[in-house]
Amino acid sequence: MMNSSDALQPDLNVTLTEHWFDTGWQDYNSSSTPPDYLSHNASAEHLPWKERVVKMWQVTCPILFILGNFDNVMVILIMRRMITNETGFPLLFMALAVTDLLFLYVVLLPHWVVAQFGYSIRDASEVTCKLQTYMVYSLVTLSGWLLAAMTAQRAIHIVWPFKMMARQPRRQALRTILILTSASFIFCSFALYGATTKDPAGDHCWWRTDLDPMVVRVYYCIATFLNTVLPFLVIIVCNCLMIRAVTMSASRQTDTHGGAVSRMTLTLIVVSFVFIVLTMPMYIMRSTTQRISEQDGSFFFWANFTDLMGVTNCAINFCLYAMTGSRFRKEVKRLFCKKVNKFQGSTRTTRNIDERGEHTRTADF
Repeated sequence: MMNSSDALQPDLNVTLTEHWFDTGWQDYNSSSTPPDYLSHNASAEHLPWKERVVKMWQVTCPILFILGNFDNVMVILIMRRMITNETGFPLLFMALAVTDLLFLYVVLLPHWVVAQFGYSIRDASEVTCKLQTYMVYSLVTLSGWLLAAMTAQRAIHIVWPFKMMARQPRRQALRTILILTSASFIFCSFALYGATTKDPAGDHCWWRTDLDPMVVRVYYCIATFLNTVLPFLVIIVCNCLMIRAVTMSASRQTDTHGGAVSRMTLTLIVVSFVFIVLTMPMYIMRSTTQRISEQDGSFFFWANFTDLMGVTNCAINFCLYAMTGSRFRKEVKRLFCKKVNKFQGSTRTTRNIDERGEHTRTADF
């Protein structure tokens, strides 16, 4: 799962490349130590690319971290208000927001610390090496499958509505979240064994070189299919089904659920489309790393740029929901109006003194 671009940054670990399921484990033992690309000994022709990468993360990490925290916390608060027994989608959206929020703390924050201060939490100890690698792989897997599950359920609901009527949406959503979370963390537990700071470099989080190459290749193929190929196929196919069904429904004017179905469907289509646009370049870049020299500074920059695109996906869902969902916008207004009314009510409160000299409060909303 480590690739040649991972090997480019032992001293300044400013790339997100090492955190994703990619092609590196195919040839993981071709080098016993991480190449010293971003060290102070890097050649002069590669230093401009290194400086661009460091500057890129120094500037974008704080912005994405603040925006992502606000974005995902707001999604959680709004979706909590939208939970009903008739629909389980708010729970799935909340789970996706929690996953994205954790990803910001597990990946983006440590990388900003590295880019800004040159200190790698991941390389600090054997425990942090294994734990961060395990968490990132699990969160990446869970995020893709949560979105795939939502698009699949929505497609089934639109194409075969009668098959979904007898089910309990809220309980089904909880079951889906539990199954996907458990499966993701169990499947990615191999990272707890494979990641280490003791072998081969000693000071850097790397992958063990004493693993059976055949086992590694088999695991890589399975991981690539389950964590990248299959979720993308599910999302693309289900989006095509939803677009076709909504188009036919609009032309025939037989949408019995009215605009709510169209808006929910539109939200999922837009979120899925943005997810594919922002993350697919990263996976394509991962699939080509073995064909490009690790000394190619421009490739190193673009590998980091596509990683930045992937992380951006974790910080913009609130904006997408607000743009496409009218009910979501109404809930946002209600949430803020409620806070404003409470504040105004407390400042406009009048005190009336009764005959016993006691104070009573009358709120003016």
